[in-house]
Amino acid sequence: MSIVVQHINVSRADIQGNNGLGRYFFLTGSDERARQIAEFFHQRYEKPHPRQHNMYAGQIYGLDGESVDVAAISTGMGGPSADIIINELAMLGAKRWLRVGTAGTLHPQVVKGGDLVVATGAVRDDKASWDYIYPEFPAMASFQYVQAAQLAHTKQDATVHFGVVHSKSSLFARQYQFSLLKENNDYMQAIKQAGAIVSEMECAQLFTLAPILNARYYDVFNSVNTIKCGAVLAVIGDENGFLYDAQQIKQLNARCVQFSIAITLEMDLLDKRELLLTKNHS
Repeated sequence: MSIVVQHINVSRADIQGNNGLGRYFFLTGSDERARQIAEFFHQRYEKPHPRQHNMYAGQIYGLDGESVDVAAISTGMGGPSADIIINELAMLGAKRWLRVGTAGTLHPQVVKGGDLVVATGAVRDDKASWDYIYPEFPAMASFQYVQAAQLAHTKQDATVHFGVVHSKSSLFARQYQFSLLKENNDYMQAIKQAGAIVSEMECAQLFTLAPILNARYYDVFNSVNTIKCGAVLAVIGDENGFLYDAQQIKQLNARCVQFSIAITLEMDLLDKRELLLTKNHS
């Protein structure tokens, strides 16, 4: 079935780069954060869209001195919106996605407002991913992105936590207990006790779609030429609300953006090493 890409103003040519691997995409919940990331790009250009899923493309300087082709685009909020943008990017050939977003802590005594979180997996309470595969199917970040985040973390001054996150479909029902269902509170308490460290809204959809799209478009056993995804989240609040210090939020967003770029630079090196090993063994 042929589907016309219409929710983003992106072409196959925009996806190209990095010696055939394609651009590294930063996926944000808001257009503002995508623009903030793009401020670090050189040779930058913009492809606007009426729905504000604007694409900002350009290059950043790699750790090996070579330019790395990158882009940033907003998926919007929640699994259903992310579902559309991720699928359309995949149709065009995008293979590297790093979600750069925000979350509320589930353990404020340990994971505090102002910290960063690298999602290793996600609880599929997002609902949208349920339409693709049974709930028993895991939502996991790609190992390579987690590895890249660990490498980048060793060079960062920020407090970074690694772990499973909770992806919800309703901010107010789940996070702020607006639900009229009595089991809602029990559910959230169980998620916390099981070890989910923060709650957010898009990771489960991204982590579930990546392997499914690999099975659709690529060879799942070819680790070089397949979709890989990860996520880094800025902790901006807890069950009681958001951080309200404007300067603190600005500094936190800046740290998150810088960390996401550092992760992408490490990912670029890992990809180049994996490609070289594959060629040497072929």
